[in-house]
Amino acid sequence: MATYTIGTGETYETLTLAEASLTLPEAGGTIYNITGTVVDSITLSDANYSNGLIVNAKAGEEADGRTNGANLNGTITVNVVSTFNNLNIAKFNNQGSSEQIDCNNCDFGNGVIGGNIYSWGGASFALNTNCILRDASGSNASSNFQNVNVLFNSCTSIGANSNGFRRCRVSNSLALQNSPDFNGLMTGSDYIASGDSTATTTNAFTGRTTSDLVDYAGGDYNLALGSGMTGAGAGGVNIGAVLAAASGASIIPQIMHHRRQMQ
Repeated sequence: MATYTIGTGETYETLTLAEASLTLPEAGGTIYNITGTVVDSITLSDANYSNGLIVNAKAGEEADGRTNGANLNGTITVNVVSTFNNLNIAKFNNQGSSEQIDCNNCDFGNGVIGGNIYSWGGASFALNTNCILRDASGSNASSNFQNVNVLFNSCTSIGANSNGFRRCRVSNSLALQNSPDFNGLMTGSDYIASGDSTATTTNAFTGRTTSDLVDYAGGDYNLALGSGMTGAGAGGVNIGAVLAAASGASIIPQIMHHRRQMQ
């Protein structure tokens, strides 16, 4: 796959400028590596990436659960089979129609005002593994159409002034200080934990606090090593996110576990 670094001082400073210059779609697909903060709002479509799209943080700039690392600062709308890895992303709009869109080790939000920080269409397919949805001061953390094919696994949602996780399938995930933490979850949700009383699946924990996080006051929303949610999920995975850049750990076992759940 052809690979390009996107950011200040690079050949292309934004995804929009890259699309304007490249001949797309490329035969083997396209990889973008994001460096620094890229201010851009764009729709990534099947017309340009029908042969595949991967968007990564540049090596050494992986999101760490403390808002450090490569940052896509804008609204990223996606309707193509694609994978996003290790990024801070302000707002993510999954509008695929049967396309699989995966997000791994991503940190969404960071004080976004207005609208959901992660939303989807009624026909979307998504697997979000080991991600954080933080501080959605304007609306929901994750919400849109009811969709059992939008799956959050080993994720954390915190600080939305509306719903934390809503109208999706959620497993092995922690929600704190949302209003409410969980609402209208789809069939198949299980192993969830909430600060309020809305975690009501077969395997559920309520009354959790910000002490489950490494440093809530400092903005480090990784699951704390000493939390009771460590290893408390299905098959011994965490309930809540620990981004790989913070832990030095691989999330491949979790991804494979969650892919089996979707089958």
